[in-house]
Amino acid sequence: MHFAVSSPPAVQPGQTIIVDVWAHLERQRAEVARRVERASPLSGSPPIIRSKGPFKIERGTTLFVRLRFPEFHVGSPEDAILWEGEIANASFEVVVPRQIVEGMKNGSVTVHSEGGLRIAEVTLQIMVVAKSVSTAPTTQPLHHYRKAFASYASQDRDEVLGRIQGMQKAAPDLDVFLDVVKLRSGEDFEKKLLQVIPESDVFYLFWSAAAKASPWVEKEWRCALDCRGEDFIDPVPLVSPEEVVPPEELAKKHFNDWTLAYRRCEVDPGNRTRC
Repeated sequence: MHFAVSSPPAVQPGQTIIVDVWAHLERQRAEVARRVERASPLSGSPPIIRSKGPFKIERGTTLFVRLRFPEFHVGSPEDAILWEGEIANASFEVVVPRQIVEGMKNGSVTVHSEGGLRIAEVTLQIMVVAKSVSTAPTTQPLHHYRKAFASYASQDRDEVLGRIQGMQKAAPDLDVFLDVVKLRSGEDFEKKLLQVIPESDVFYLFWSAAAKASPWVEKEWRCALDCRGEDFIDPVPLVSPEEVVPPEELAKKHFNDWTLAYRRCEVDPGNRTRC
């Protein structure tokens, strides 16, 4: 399958826009382009489709999508896609504040497995301008992760392995570095970890009371923060952040497992989501 994200390149203050995340097969690319174009019939030029893929995603897999745009108002920042081999999309309504400074605004789309682990992302840029402009929607490719590092306390190993195994069902080509699997007897433990972390696409921080108390976990997440920055770290909470407070340096990160809301919800006959 392939992923793509479509959004207008420019907006005005007070405007409401739609950001779509598409999942499709290679042969469905032209149909995705038609759907994006139909969604913006007044744009002056056809949309450009630049999908990313292919990725190995098992049919019947539910993928969770999250949109972050700090300077815009995102109505509902989480949505889900059930991949069955046909075109599917997650859609987000975004409102541009009336009182906003003009210029380029940055956001991001992330795709998560059923276990909550991030497996792909794309950075979005939308220009805020005062005057109306005729612009076609653009479609950006999602960056699919190939290498990940899992940081966890040994006491949590069984639960972490379960999460990783569930995630690799959705993304079987993602190579996750687990010390219990990757490290060989006699290797320099610290040297190997400090080498692998900067080479990874994402750093999974499995957070718990044991992880907070572990000097090795702290050494790993500090290495990740220093060499790749805050966005590189993907918290995977095993407990509530109210129960185990996250590190002050990572206070801006989302330590609640928001995908649980989708995994535990049912849809009633009136097509309203009920948890």
